Amino acid sequence: MIALAFAYGAFEAEIFRAGIQSISRGQMEAARSLGMRYFQAMRFVILPQAIRAVLPPLGNDFIAMLKDSSLATVLAVPELTQMTRVRRRSTFRVMEAFNVARSIPFDDAGALGRGAPARAQDEDRGIESRCLDGLDEPAADLQDHLHEFLNRET
Repeated sequence: MIALAFAYGAFEAEIFRAGIQSISRGQMEAARSLGMRYFQAMRFVILPQAIRAVLPPLGNDFIAMLKDSSLATVLAVPELTQMTRVRRRSTFRVMEAFNVARSIPFDDAGALGRGAPARAQDEDRGIESRCLDGLDEPAADLQDHLHEFLNRET
């Protein structure tokens, strides 16, 4: 996991660097001529435009990172399966337990796959740039439901 974090951290840094460099120098010169300081120009002029350019490759990298973390999944699946078996033995609800456990990786990928293109389309329509707020809410909700289901008293 640490190796994935370092590798994708380098990729994300390159994506943001390329996004900032894709904005023409004239934008910075215009902001500076209006009396903005460097950080103001970056915050109000350069970065909102760069984020619009960065969102599609950023979404692709998030999805690739999810796929590349299959090694962690190999380690986590036996633990999740054991928790599901324990829950199944105590409630005799076999299908519900395993359906919830089966759907976690698919819902994570689906939430990322649906969120990034929608956010990029919002940016193209001129909606003010913002971070990837709530992109993983469906996955978090599913994990909360799984946690409640597995830890529910019989």
